Amino acid sequence: MRFLLLSFVLIFSFSGCGAPKTAQTPTGKPKWTLMPPHDGKVYGVGESAIHVSGITYQRALAISRGIDEIARQKGVTVSNTFESVQQVAGGASSQAARNYSVQTVEGQTVKAVIKDVYEDPYTKRLYVLMMEQ
Repeated sequence: MRFLLLSFVLIFSFSGCGAPKTAQTPTGKPKWTLMPPHDGKVYGVGESAIHVSGITYQRALAISRGIDEIARQKGVTVSNTFESVQQVAGGASSQAARNYSVQTVEGQTVKAVIKDVYEDPYTKRLYVLMMEQ
């Protein structure tokens, strides 16, 4: 009985060890998906739903939106146009989307790196945390 109790205590005491976990919201998403870090650097969160052309385009759209967010924080003029077309004919449907982002910068360059990526396991929405270099 002592051996079983000792084993049980050891298992629970070591279960807290390991890599630190990312702070999460009540929905299980990382906290940065709703509130980017505030550590003196400029961050932008980009997100994208499932893209008709696949994960590569979904990721590119999320990255573009993250960079747009950084540019907005720096006072850069951002013009973003999203065009979505859906057609239904004879029970079959098709959808296409285009995203255009124009950033006007006066003497500023917006450079950013990807700090973290999260894909919601239920909605498959992709979140990208971008940080200005």
